Amino acid sequence: MQGILVDVLLKTDLNTHIMKRIKLMLVGLLVQVSFLSFSQSADEKAVMKLSALETEAFLKSDTIALEKLWSPAYVVMNPFNKIVTVREIKALIRNSKINQVRFQRVIERITIHQDIATEMGQEIPDEKTAVEGVAKQVLPKRRFTNIWLRNGDSWHIVSRQATNVCP
Repeated sequence: MQGILVDVLLKTDLNTHIMKRIKLMLVGLLVQVSFLSFSQSADEKAVMKLSALETEAFLKSDTIALEKLWSPAYVVMNPFNKIVTVREIKALIRNSKINQVRFQRVIERITIHQDIATEMGQEIPDEKTAVEGVAKQVLPKRRFTNIWLRNGDSWHIVSRQATNVCP
């Protein structure tokens, strides 16, 4: 009987030791996951802020601000199925060829993979508040994807695809 009691106590001590190690590993894992989530969340917040600045600068035709946000190699597949470069976009803005109605950019997801951020969502036009000097028109909603690249401490948009969505 005494041998059985010693075996039970030894197994209990072993089980307690194993449980403590498992708990310690779980706590360590949770700390690592929390740290990774926090850093990703900070990147997502940075991209969201830059996306808002890019939208504002675009609506104001502020090419100086846009140059700070866009990569020099920035390309866009615009809603008219034409691929345009920074130089072409700036020319369109300068010549008032971009007939833009104010819109709300709704970001549905930002995915971070190392130094690349993929931003996806929709842009909902607000026909009530046309850009100053531009005739109002009814525009469809758009689906968009913006690709951002981290360069050091900053992010720059490198490509964009926007598609008009039929109602």
